[in-house]
Amino acid sequence: MEFCIYLVEEGCAATDVVVPEVGATLPISVAGDYGDLWIFSKDPTPPDWVTTVSGAWPGADLSEVLSARGGAVAAVQAANRTFLLTFGTGYLRVNKDHVVRDFGRRTVVNCVNQGQLRSVSRQAMEGSYLQAIEQTPKSANIGVYGVDVDRDLLKGLAGIPRKRAFGEFLAGSDSLRGRIIGGLDELLGVLRLYLRAYRQKKILADDLKWIDRLKKETRASVVHALEQKLDARMQGASVGGEVMLLLPEHLDLSSSPRFSFEQLGKVAAPAIFNDPSLDDWVTWRAAHKKKPASYSMARVERIYVHVGGVNNKVNYSIARCIGWITVHSGATYVLHDATWYRVDQDFVKDLSVSLRGIYRSKSGVAWPKYTGGSEGAYNVDAVKALSPSSLELLDKSNIILPGARTAVEPCDLFDPRARMLVYVKRKKAGSEGLAHLLMQVLVGVEAFMAHDVTMRNAIHAKLPQPTIFSVNSQVDPSKWTVVILICGVDAKRGIPFLTNIALRRVVAQLKMRYGLKVCVEYA
Repeated sequence: MEFCIYLVEEGCAATDVVVPEVGATLPISVAGDYGDLWIFSKDPTPPDWVTTVSGAWPGADLSEVLSARGGAVAAVQAANRTFLLTFGTGYLRVNKDHVVRDFGRRTVVNCVNQGQLRSVSRQAMEGSYLQAIEQTPKSANIGVYGVDVDRDLLKGLAGIPRKRAFGEFLAGSDSLRGRIIGGLDELLGVLRLYLRAYRQKKILADDLKWIDRLKKETRASVVHALEQKLDARMQGASVGGEVMLLLPEHLDLSSSPRFSFEQLGKVAAPAIFNDPSLDDWVTWRAAHKKKPASYSMARVERIYVHVGGVNNKVNYSIARCIGWITVHSGATYVLHDATWYRVDQDFVKDLSVSLRGIYRSKSGVAWPKYTGGSEGAYNVDAVKALSPSSLELLDKSNIILPGARTAVEPCDLFDPRARMLVYVKRKKAGSEGLAHLLMQVLVGVEAFMAHDVTMRNAIHAKLPQPTIFSVNSQVDPSKWTVVILICGVDAKRGIPFLTNIALRRVVAQLKMRYGLKVCVEYA
């Protein structure tokens, strides 16, 4: 028997979770020995392709080619919990707000043989935020699927159970799907085993212990409480960590972008900001709107970006731009791209320890304060402000390496005497823009440290003065420093939580591969 089941949240009745179609009423349930059953019937109708075929082949008799996409939902009891068993399109009639959202995923993690996975669904939490479902023709472990444990959110997986009692095959995300030998009686018996596997406090599979570090929060009551807490923070009624207003997508900030909370061309004299903070939106709203700022308003209202001489080039909801980390009921939560995530406390502590070590490393350079404008303008000003020194401008000095399809920007600022590579990015770029910077750091450093001297020759040719910079000999990485310089108008020195995860990984890779010094500093 193949099945698809949902675990209903405690305190919810089945009638709260089974919902009718739009504009219809919930059908009367049918009582039975196994529980209540709701049937959602559909009158047979021709499939969509019938119109195309009948037009091309007029003589074809397609009158009996009909499709009925009906379904049913059964509420069954096991181990004092309510489960919904869906048939056909019955899964469409389940209100996901009242089911345990990670029941299927966690159950499969604790039931499956970790060496016999068949598919993995994951989402990258930085960069392109790529969502991928990968399958293999043969069973494999999690390492085969290219999962990055520091970056990816595991959304679902499927594989062969480690015990015959769990069935022949299991797949899970919100729901648990699978195949067992037998019928409903056997399924009701194995539901107790699935519930026990879900309730395991620790992940049994060693290769999958990382999945609880970051989980999407879907419980409506918790999300509501977090939004209320954010509202209080916006209105100054509570204190807490910095609430950031950052771009949710990668955008070229090399020119001097401007921002507004109103669309240019529709308002006579809209307020223009060079680097707006969330406080700027709250203050602007108090002066222009009747209702105070709130997260519900942030979902509706937008921030407009004017860049490269183009007004209103892109716009985003304020909610997508808000980044925040907070503690609620003893748990740590992160707001990222209008989605709440719960973070494992041990992971938070481990990351904090790593970051303290990273920020302890200093370049010894008194970087000039960033006061607004483009990254390019700041780089030029930094060279002038720190003169006389051997600091040179390499921003936009793209170099094409042998065999490469695209050019590489070695770094933004280069100091051959201090042996320093500096990479500059505005904090306003947000998680995706800062992830782009970290990738640039990895690529640029690797090209510079390589045995091939192409990159070093190209850099040397751009330097206006003689230096002790050796071109032809192999670089000694231990004598070089990489500086990641974050620019922000405010004095706050934080970056988004997810960027910190990526930062730790990049710094660890650079130190392990080259043994060089890495500093993360603010201007």
